[in-house]
Amino acid sequence: RRRRNRGAMECTDPTPGPHYTTYIALYALAAVLALCGILLLAAPMARPPPFSRVWFRMFWPGHLLLGAVGYALEGVAKERYAGQESTGILVAARLLIALSMDPLIGVFFCIGEGLLPDSPALWSRLWVLSGLFVLGSLVAVGVTTALAVRAFDTIIIVVGLVTLAATITWGAACARRPSPAGVVKTAAGSVILVALAILAALEPRCGDAGYADCFARCPFPVHFRSWPVYACIVAVAYLSLSVAQLVEADLVVAPRFFAFLGLEGAAKEETTA
Repeated sequence: RRRRNRGAMECTDPTPGPHYTTYIALYALAAVLALCGILLLAAPMARPPPFSRVWFRMFWPGHLLLGAVGYALEGVAKERYAGQESTGILVAARLLIALSMDPLIGVFFCIGEGLLPDSPALWSRLWVLSGLFVLGSLVAVGVTTALAVRAFDTIIIVVGLVTLAATITWGAACARRPSPAGVVKTAAGSVILVALAILAALEPRCGDAGYADCFARCPFPVHFRSWPVYACIVAVAYLSLSVAQLVEADLVVAPRFFAFLGLEGAAKEETTA
Protein backbone atom coordinates (compact mmCIF):
# COMPACT_ATOMS: atom_id res chain seq x y z
CA ARG A 1 0.00 0.00 0.00
CA ARG A 2 1.33 3.42 -0.98
CA ARG A 3 0.33 6.71 0.54
CA ARG A 4 1.34 10.24 -0.27
CA ASN A 5 3.08 12.20 2.45
CA ARG A 6 2.50 15.88 3.01
CA GLY A 7 4.70 16.79 0.06
CA ALA A 8 4.50 15.67 -3.53
CA MET A 9 6.66 12.55 -3.23
CA GLU A 10 5.33 9.09 -2.47
CA CYS A 11 6.62 6.94 0.36
CA THR A 12 8.12 3.75 -0.98
CA ASP A 13 7.78 1.95 2.34
CA PRO A 14 4.99 -0.62 1.80
CA THR A 15 3.07 0.05 4.99
CA PRO A 16 2.70 2.75 7.65
CA GLY A 17 2.73 0.01 10.28
CA PRO A 18 5.79 -1.25 12.16
CA HIS A 19 8.48 -3.22 10.37
CA TYR A 20 8.96 -6.87 11.33
CA THR A 21 12.11 -5.98 13.28
CA THR A 22 9.91 -3.97 15.66
CA TYR A 23 7.76 -6.82 16.88
CA ILE A 24 10.64 -9.31 16.79
CA ALA A 25 12.59 -6.97 19.07
CA LEU A 26 9.60 -6.69 21.41
CA TYR A 27 9.21 -10.48 21.53
CA ALA A 28 12.94 -10.81 22.26
CA LEU A 29 12.71 -8.25 25.08
CA ALA A 30 9.71 -10.12 26.52
CA ALA A 31 11.69 -13.39 26.41
CA VAL A 32 14.66 -11.77 28.20
CA LEU A 33 12.41 -10.36 30.94
CA ALA A 34 10.63 -13.71 31.38
CA LEU A 35 13.96 -15.55 31.63
CA CYS A 36 15.26 -13.07 34.21
CA GLY A 37 12.02 -13.30 36.19
CA ILE A 38 12.16 -17.11 36.29
CA LEU A 39 15.82 -17.07 37.32
CA LEU A 40 15.19 -14.65 40.18
CA LEU A 41 12.15 -16.65 41.26
CA ALA A 42 14.04 -19.96 41.33
CA ALA A 43 17.47 -18.82 42.51
CA PRO A 44 18.33 -19.52 46.19
CA MET A 45 18.71 -15.92 47.32
CA ALA A 46 20.63 -15.58 50.57
CA ARG A 47 21.53 -12.45 52.52
CA PRO A 48 21.81 -11.83 56.25
CA PRO A 49 18.78 -10.44 58.11
CA PRO A 50 16.78 -8.28 57.67
CA PHE A 51 16.71 -9.55 54.06
CA SER A 52 13.39 -11.17 53.15
CA ARG A 53 13.32 -13.78 50.39
CA VAL A 54 9.51 -13.81 50.58
CA TRP A 55 9.14 -10.18 49.55
CA PHE A 56 12.08 -10.28 47.13
CA ARG A 57 10.50 -13.19 45.26
CA MET A 58 7.13 -11.50 45.31
CA PHE A 59 8.29 -8.19 43.89
CA TRP A 60 11.20 -8.80 41.53
CA PRO A 61 9.78 -11.72 39.49
CA GLY A 62 6.41 -9.95 39.50
CA HIS A 63 7.96 -6.86 37.93
CA LEU A 64 9.81 -8.85 35.28
CA LEU A 65 7.05 -11.30 34.37
CA LEU A 66 4.32 -8.66 34.12
CA GLY A 67 6.61 -6.61 31.92
CA ALA A 68 7.36 -9.65 29.77
CA VAL A 69 3.67 -10.26 29.07
CA GLY A 70 3.10 -6.56 28.42
CA TYR A 71 5.89 -6.25 25.86
CA ALA A 72 4.83 -9.51 24.20
CA LEU A 73 1.30 -8.12 23.75
CA GLU A 74 2.79 -4.88 22.44
CA GLY A 75 4.56 -6.99 19.83
CA VAL A 76 1.34 -8.81 18.95
CA ALA A 77 -0.47 -5.48 18.53
CA LYS A 78 2.23 -4.19 16.21
CA GLU A 79 2.50 -7.43 14.22
CA ARG A 80 -1.12 -8.33 13.57
CA TYR A 81 -3.11 -5.14 13.75
CA ALA A 82 -3.04 -1.58 12.52
CA GLY A 83 -4.66 1.60 13.76
CA GLN A 84 -7.88 1.31 15.73
CA GLU A 85 -8.02 -2.46 15.28
CA SER A 86 -5.19 -2.82 17.79
CA THR A 87 -6.82 -0.65 20.47
CA GLY A 88 -8.00 -3.50 22.72
CA ILE A 89 -4.80 -5.50 22.75
CA LEU A 90 -2.67 -2.36 22.90
CA VAL A 91 -4.59 -1.15 25.96
CA ALA A 92 -3.96 -4.53 27.62
CA ALA A 93 -0.26 -4.34 26.75
CA ARG A 94 0.21 -0.84 28.08
CA LEU A 95 -1.78 -1.59 31.25
CA LEU A 96 0.44 -4.59 32.00
CA ILE A 97 3.60 -2.57 31.39
CA ALA A 98 2.28 0.13 33.73
CA LEU A 99 1.20 -2.49 36.29
CA SER A 100 4.68 -4.04 36.21
CA MET A 101 5.93 -0.80 37.77
CA ASP A 102 3.98 -1.58 40.96
CA PRO A 103 6.26 -4.45 42.07
CA LEU A 104 9.31 -2.30 41.21
CA ILE A 105 7.93 0.37 43.54
CA GLY A 106 7.68 -2.38 46.15
CA VAL A 107 11.34 -3.28 45.59
CA PHE A 108 12.74 0.17 46.19
CA PHE A 109 10.30 0.90 49.03
CA CYS A 110 11.51 -2.23 50.82
CA ILE A 111 15.12 -1.18 50.19
CA GLY A 112 14.25 2.26 51.49
CA GLU A 113 12.72 0.84 54.68
CA GLY A 114 16.02 -0.94 55.28
CA LEU A 115 17.93 2.31 54.76
CA LEU A 116 15.54 4.34 56.99
CA PRO A 117 14.16 1.81 59.49
CA ASP A 118 13.24 4.45 62.10
CA SER A 119 10.58 6.17 59.98
CA PRO A 120 7.57 3.79 60.00
CA ALA A 121 5.02 6.62 59.73
CA LEU A 122 6.77 7.99 56.65
CA TRP A 123 6.75 4.60 54.91
CA SER A 124 3.11 3.99 55.77
CA ARG A 125 2.18 7.23 54.02
CA LEU A 126 4.41 6.43 51.06
CA TRP A 127 2.84 2.98 50.62
CA VAL A 128 -0.61 4.58 50.51
CA LEU A 129 0.56 7.23 48.05
CA SER A 130 2.20 4.58 45.87
CA GLY A 131 -1.11 2.73 45.64
CA LEU A 132 -2.83 5.93 44.54
CA PHE A 133 -0.05 6.56 42.02
CA VAL A 134 -0.42 3.09 40.52
CA LEU A 135 -4.21 3.40 40.28
CA GLY A 136 -3.92 6.83 38.71
CA SER A 137 -1.28 5.56 36.28
CA LEU A 138 -3.46 2.64 35.19
CA VAL A 139 -6.42 4.92 34.59
CA ALA A 140 -4.30 7.44 32.67
CA VAL A 141 -2.60 4.79 30.54
CA GLY A 142 -5.86 2.96 29.84
CA VAL A 143 -7.81 6.09 28.88
CA THR A 144 -5.09 7.72 26.77
CA THR A 145 -4.35 4.47 24.94
CA ALA A 146 -8.01 3.74 24.25
CA LEU A 147 -8.60 7.28 23.00
CA ALA A 148 -5.21 7.47 21.23
CA VAL A 149 -4.51 10.82 22.94
CA ARG A 150 -0.83 11.18 23.90
CA ALA A 151 -0.87 7.51 24.89
CA PHE A 152 2.81 7.01 24.11
CA ASP A 153 3.81 9.98 26.28
CA THR A 154 1.78 8.64 29.21
CA ILE A 155 3.41 5.20 29.36
CA ILE A 156 6.88 6.73 28.92
CA ILE A 157 6.27 9.09 31.85
CA VAL A 158 4.97 6.32 34.14
CA VAL A 159 7.84 3.93 33.40
CA GLY A 160 10.38 6.74 33.52
CA LEU A 161 9.28 8.09 36.91
CA VAL A 162 9.34 4.69 38.60
CA THR A 163 12.65 3.71 37.00
CA LEU A 164 14.18 7.03 38.08
CA ALA A 165 13.07 6.46 41.69
CA ALA A 166 14.44 2.90 41.62
CA THR A 167 17.77 4.09 40.21
CA ILE A 168 18.09 6.75 42.91
CA THR A 169 17.34 4.11 45.55
CA TRP A 170 19.97 1.71 44.15
CA GLY A 171 22.45 4.59 44.17
CA ALA A 172 21.64 5.42 47.79
CA ALA A 173 21.96 1.76 48.82
CA CYS A 174 25.29 1.53 46.99
CA ALA A 175 26.52 4.69 48.71
CA ARG A 176 25.56 3.18 52.09
CA ARG A 177 27.07 -0.24 51.34
CA PRO A 178 29.47 0.09 48.37
CA SER A 179 29.78 -2.99 46.16
CA PRO A 180 30.38 -3.80 42.46
CA ALA A 181 26.87 -5.26 42.21
CA GLY A 182 25.41 -2.02 43.57
CA VAL A 183 27.28 -0.04 40.94
CA VAL A 184 25.95 -2.35 38.20
CA LYS A 185 22.35 -1.94 39.45
CA THR A 186 22.63 1.84 39.48
CA ALA A 187 24.25 1.87 36.05
CA ALA A 188 21.60 -0.50 34.63
CA GLY A 189 18.81 1.73 35.92
CA SER A 190 20.51 4.74 34.34
CA VAL A 191 20.81 2.88 31.02
CA ILE A 192 17.08 2.08 31.06
CA LEU A 193 16.36 5.79 31.59
CA VAL A 194 18.58 6.62 28.61
CA ALA A 195 16.72 4.00 26.53
CA LEU A 196 13.38 5.58 27.48
CA ALA A 197 14.69 9.02 26.45
CA ILE A 198 15.89 7.60 23.12
CA LEU A 199 12.52 5.92 22.53
CA ALA A 200 10.66 9.14 23.34
CA ALA A 201 12.90 11.11 20.96
CA LEU A 202 12.81 8.59 18.09
CA GLU A 203 9.19 7.45 18.11
CA PRO A 204 7.76 10.61 16.46
CA ARG A 205 10.39 10.33 13.70
CA CYS A 206 10.94 6.57 13.39
CA GLY A 207 7.66 5.12 14.68
CA ASP A 208 4.24 4.98 13.04
CA ALA A 209 4.01 8.79 13.02
CA GLY A 210 7.17 8.97 10.89
CA TYR A 211 5.33 7.52 7.90
CA ALA A 212 3.80 10.95 7.24
CA ASP A 213 7.12 12.17 5.81
CA CYS A 214 8.38 8.73 4.76
CA PHE A 215 10.72 8.54 7.79
CA ALA A 216 12.86 11.31 6.34
CA ARG A 217 13.82 12.50 9.84
CA CYS A 218 14.66 9.02 11.19
CA PRO A 219 18.44 8.58 11.68
CA PHE A 220 18.19 4.79 11.43
CA PRO A 221 17.48 2.51 8.46
CA VAL A 222 13.96 1.21 7.89
CA HIS A 223 14.71 -2.15 9.54
CA PHE A 224 15.98 -0.60 12.77
CA ARG A 225 13.59 1.97 14.15
CA SER A 226 12.74 3.27 17.62
CA TRP A 227 11.40 0.14 19.33
CA PRO A 228 14.28 -2.17 18.24
CA VAL A 229 16.80 0.37 19.56
CA TYR A 230 14.92 0.57 22.87
CA ALA A 231 14.45 -3.19 23.16
CA CYS A 232 18.13 -3.96 22.57
CA ILE A 233 19.32 -1.44 25.17
CA VAL A 234 16.74 -2.43 27.80
CA ALA A 235 17.35 -6.17 27.30
CA VAL A 236 21.07 -5.71 27.99
CA ALA A 237 20.29 -3.51 31.00
CA TYR A 238 17.89 -6.04 32.54
CA LEU A 239 20.29 -8.92 31.93
CA SER A 240 23.01 -6.95 33.75
CA LEU A 241 20.59 -6.01 36.52
CA SER A 242 19.47 -9.62 36.99
CA VAL A 243 23.06 -10.90 37.12
CA ALA A 244 23.81 -8.26 39.75
CA GLN A 245 20.77 -9.44 41.73
CA LEU A 246 22.02 -13.03 41.56
CA VAL A 247 25.43 -11.91 42.79
CA GLU A 248 24.07 -9.63 45.51
CA ALA A 249 20.31 -9.42 45.96
CA ASP A 250 18.75 -6.12 46.91
CA LEU A 251 18.46 -5.82 50.68
CA VAL A 252 14.67 -6.10 50.57
CA VAL A 253 13.13 -6.03 54.06
CA ALA A 254 9.64 -7.11 55.08
CA PRO A 255 7.50 -3.92 54.99
CA ARG A 256 5.76 -3.13 58.27
CA PHE A 257 2.78 -1.70 56.40
CA PHE A 258 1.82 -5.19 55.22
CA ALA A 259 2.41 -7.02 58.51
CA PHE A 260 -1.33 -7.80 58.68
CA LEU A 261 -0.89 -10.20 55.75
CA GLY A 262 1.05 -12.59 57.96
CA LEU A 263 3.98 -12.78 55.55
CA GLU A 264 6.41 -10.95 57.79
CA GLY A 265 6.76 -13.95 60.09
CA ALA A 266 7.44 -16.19 57.14
CA ALA A 267 10.02 -13.70 55.91
CA LYS A 268 11.80 -13.76 59.27
CA GLU A 269 11.86 -17.53 59.23
CA GLU A 270 13.43 -17.53 55.79
CA THR A 271 16.12 -15.03 56.72
CA THR A 272 17.24 -17.29 59.56
CA ALA A 273 17.02 -20.51 57.53
